Amino acid sequence: MKAFPNYTVWVLGAGFSRSLDGPLLQDFFSTTLRPRVYRLVERLGGALPRADLDVLERAYWGGDAGASGQIPVGQPWRDPEEFLAWLDTAYADPQSREAGVMKEAGHDSRRVEMLRSMARRYIAIATDEFVAEDWRPLQRVERWRPYFDWARRVRDRTDVVITFNYDRVVESASAGMIEPRLPSDRGGNRPWLLKLHGSVNWRQGTNGVIGEHEKSGIALVNDSHDPVIGVPGPSKFAATTGDLRSLWVDATECMKLVSRIVFVGFRFPPGDSEARRQLLDAITANENPDLHVHVVLGPTTNDPQIVRVEKLLERALARKHTDAAARVHVEPLYAEDFIALDD
Repeated sequence: MKAFPNYTVWVLGAGFSRSLDGPLLQDFFSTTLRPRVYRLVERLGGALPRADLDVLERAYWGGDAGASGQIPVGQPWRDPEEFLAWLDTAYADPQSREAGVMKEAGHDSRRVEMLRSMARRYIAIATDEFVAEDWRPLQRVERWRPYFDWARRVRDRTDVVITFNYDRVVESASAGMIEPRLPSDRGGNRPWLLKLHGSVNWRQGTNGVIGEHEKSGIALVNDSHDPVIGVPGPSKFAATTGDLRSLWVDATECMKLVSRIVFVGFRFPPGDSEARRQLLDAITANENPDLHVHVVLGPTTNDPQIVRVEKLLERALARKHTDAAARVHVEPLYAEDFIALDD
């Protein structure tokens, strides 16, 4: 009989960090997040001018005319995710429809490149602003306590943590004991932290090797720092299948063997088809007869987005298991509730 590992695979989305003040994608460019981003820029004394952030935000809201008038009322993006995807597509393909619309709004190729670069750094700042450079003071912050306790149990059980978040919550909550595996790293012992969409403090050297920036906080606002993060758009797919591919291979191979997979704050974003395909295929390919999957997305279990995730997982499991519905457990809890009680 084949022996199966006894560790848990955790799959984390933006909702995992929500109780710590971590932003969701829908919060980007909001009036709530803006002052927090500006405070970090000013505190770190970086080279990112507030005026550049103003340009980016006006471009999103349709209030920056560029050279020839405003983006038309009813701009084609419905939310920050679509805006970021439009910028990335316009940058990658100057002949695309997206580039044409941006050009009509006065944003030529050079301006699109500037906006895209600014957007990437804005996201890096926004997704790391709530995590202190030094993890030790966080141990005295009440809302962080469940995360420190959870990280200790993860470390003790040698679980695998897969995250789509760019922030450094897991690293901080583990007191630096759980370090992310870099794409160039091979081998080594668990616990693994696999950051499938990159990290705010990763950068790619001139030799193509991805490493950690030695001054992560200041680097986020430094003019020369282009963080290795998978923002919506074609560059995210390119990173998934290119520079970050080894992390995805490790992640899906782990998911094929364990008896327990826990999704916390991860909703299978509709626009992220590659993540959906790879994760669901790994669950379908899982060989463990005792496999169960838990979903933690909050107490409102009849929310359409939660029902969608539940049905996606059931369909993936149904290819091998006649009792697929009984193997998916939707937990009516917030992330901080579940991780505090899970042992």
